[in-house]
Amino acid sequence: MNLKARFSEKIICLNCESCLVNANSIADFLNSYLQAYDIIRNAGGTGTGNGPFISIHDGFFARTEWVDIFPNADRLVLDTHPYLAFGTQSDSPMSSYVNTPCTSWAGGVNTSMGAFGLTTAGEFSNAVNDCALYLNNVGAGTRYEGTYEGGGTRVGSCTPWNDYQSYDDTMKSSIRQFTLSSMDALQV
Repeated sequence: MNLKARFSEKIICLNCESCLVNANSIADFLNSYLQAYDIIRNAGGTGTGNGPFISIHDGFFARTEWVDIFPNADRLVLDTHPYLAFGTQSDSPMSSYVNTPCTSWAGGVNTSMGAFGLTTAGEFSNAVNDCALYLNNVGAGTRYEGTYEGGGTRVGSCTPWNDYQSYDDTMKSSIRQFTLSSMDALQV
């Protein structure tokens, strides 16, 4: 089987989060994507049936920053990873977050679909705080409890968030609704 046939109608994900960390500049980061794009397109071709879709991670830059970065690119997909867990911590109940994905993420995804093109969420989380064990790294603490090595003010205890066996029906329903809202907002 030739290389062109092997690449035909597949999706190649260029998740280059580590490229961002190791890049000397944003230009280096973008250049790594451009080089990979050129290699894949030169091997597989352009247009339907000629080479794969190529998915690139947004590097945690705003989706609006990607408009016109790769003009006229063939079947290029922007992959975003939205989270609430790493932002401002709150002691609000899970039920208060049910519509947050729609109010926080949906507009940006819709705008990106129109301005950049196909935009997907390669991953998202149901975490509304950073209480999950080792989420911030082993021994790094949590923002929620005010023990995070990067600083922060204590919001509360992570114990009720981590004690999933004690979740009542309201908590379970709220997590489910948050998940469904996330899928709607991110069009997954």
